[in-house]
Amino acid sequence: MEDDAMGSRSMIGRQNEDGSIEAIYCHFDGGLWHVGALLHEHWNDPEKVGRLLGLGDLSKLGSEIGEKHCFADRNTTAAELERVRNWCRAYGRDRGDEGCEAQRYESAEAFHVAEYGYLLVDGRWVFYDADEPPVPLAEAVVQYRLEEAQRLR
Repeated sequence: MEDDAMGSRSMIGRQNEDGSIEAIYCHFDGGLWHVGALLHEHWNDPEKVGRLLGLGDLSKLGSEIGEKHCFADRNTTAAELERVRNWCRAYGRDRGDEGCEAQRYESAEAFHVAEYGYLLVDGRWVFYDADEPPVPLAEAVVQYRLEEAQRLR
């Protein structure tokens, strides 16, 4: 897995009881090193995931939903950047974009339209990577961290 942190796109979704998917797009850091790790560590409560999906499309996923804040880092003080560093950055809430609401897909196959996909199914995250078969996110994160530890030796 490549660590292309800039603009590695992902989809984050939840499977509904009827099998359909409600999902949002996330632009930055979509791989296991960021979005995958955050979802695995901070986004296991289905109600919290519902609030996340309610934000609509994201520029970046954080460990917290946060509140409305400045979208562009260059227009923000260091103190403000520190205050919001763990917050999600949402196109609609934080930049005022329209048409960023969560989308509905009829199946998991239709949902996986980005480089990486993360789908909450029955309270557990599943990870989609390109043309590979989906795997439990917990396993994928552990495997990624093991590979990174070996690579850094």
